[in-house]
Amino acid sequence: MQKLILLALLAFLCACTPSQEDESLRKKIAQMIIIGFRGVDKIDYHDFYFLLAKYGVGGFILFDRDLALQTQVRNLENKKQIKGLIEKIQGIRSADPYFFIAIDQEGGLVARLNPENGFNSMPTAAEMGRTSATETYAAVSPITKEMANLGINLNIAPVVDIDSTANNGIHELQR
Repeated sequence: MQKLILLALLAFLCACTPSQEDESLRKKIAQMIIIGFRGVDKIDYHDFYFLLAKYGVGGFILFDRDLALQTQVRNLENKKQIKGLIEKIQGIRSADPYFFIAIDQEGGLVARLNPENGFNSMPTAAEMGRTSATETYAAVSPITKEMANLGINLNIAPVVDIDSTANNGIHELQR
C-alpha cells in the first residue's frame, strides 16, 4: 500500500505541466515526502539522484531493523557506518537546507540508536513525563547531540501518545 501511495505521488509530480506555478506546487509536494530505503553502505546513486535531485523529495528516514523482511539490520549498524551513510546521502543533496535525515528515536523499546549499536540509552517518554523539564533535558541531551553529530536533523518521536488507561497499548510498547 505504501508503495502505491508513493508511486501515485511520484506520478502526480511527473504529470505536472512545466508552468512555473505547477513546478512550484510539485516541489512543495515533493518536500513533504520522506522515504525509507534498504542498505547500510551501498546507495543506488541513480535512484537517490532521481528522487532527490530531480524530484526534490524532503528526505530519508533511517531504521535499525527491517520488519518487512524480518532482518536485524536495515540501515543502522554502528556510529561510523551511520555517519558514512548519512554523508553519502548528504553528498547528493548538500545544498538544500530543507532536506531531512530522519529517525524514530522515541526512547524505551523504540530506540533506533541504542547501546547495542554504540549509543547512549534514552528513557521512555513515560519516565521523562514523571521528571522535571531540567531532568528531561539532561536525559535526552546526550542522544540528541549524537544525532546532530551524525547529521540526523529530524526525530519522529511520539507527540500524541496519551497514556490514559492500562489498555491503550502504550504500556506494552514501554513508551
